[in-house]
Amino acid sequence: MAKPVFTTSLLEQQKTVEKLVEESRTNAAGIAAAFSWVKQNMSATLPGIAVAVSLIPPLATIGIGLSFFSRDLITDSVTLFLLNTLGVVLSSIIVFSLFGYSKVQGIQDEKIKREARGGDPS
Repeated sequence: MAKPVFTTSLLEQQKTVEKLVEESRTNAAGIAAAFSWVKQNMSATLPGIAVAVSLIPPLATIGIGLSFFSRDLITDSVTLFLLNTLGVVLSSIIVFSLFGYSKVQGIQDEKIKREARGGDPS
């Protein structure tokens, strides 16, 4: 017996919304971690908490999948972990570039080149 079309459509919409919420949470974690890294007066624990919220659940699910020998669960969890990691990294790159950290890297590269040539490091 086939499922009614509207039920399948609603389930697909619900899964899409859940995925969007998950990615939004991951991006927010990356933004929060990078922003607290940039602003020195913010809590030092915020980056760890923010990243843990998005990365620990998929890793724990991988462990559960390994204990049940569930290939599908392991595959889905690894995929989610990689996507979450990518979301955190991309969000952090955006925050760091908005705060001008690419300029800081250029300044540091020039300083390293001067020191390698034996020039004044300052």
